[in-house]
Amino acid sequence: MAHMNVKLFVGTLLTPEIRMLLNESHEWKQDQFISKKLVEVHLHDKNYIGHYSQDQQLSLTKLKEEKDTICKELALYCPEYDLDSFKFYIFPQIFIS
Repeated sequence: MAHMNVKLFVGTLLTPEIRMLLNESHEWKQDQFISKKLVEVHLHDKNYIGHYSQDQQLSLTKLKEEKDTICKELALYCPEYDLDSFKFYIFPQIFIS
């Protein structure tokens, strides 16, 4: 019997500039092996970076907190990037096992 799990992804587009900065970041490379705070997701021919929300129901306040958390994490890896220019996206993903 298949099990279905729905997760909400919160993140921003993974632009070539952000990818380049992440690839140059020693901290990013190290965290990818240790904690994976941020994940890359591919959807509709686009790449996004962010994380899956732990909450199934998100209020606007909670979404703002999620966005702030992602911005802080990206700032660790890309301190010279303008975080104010990020557009954030939220979409569900269904996992079947």
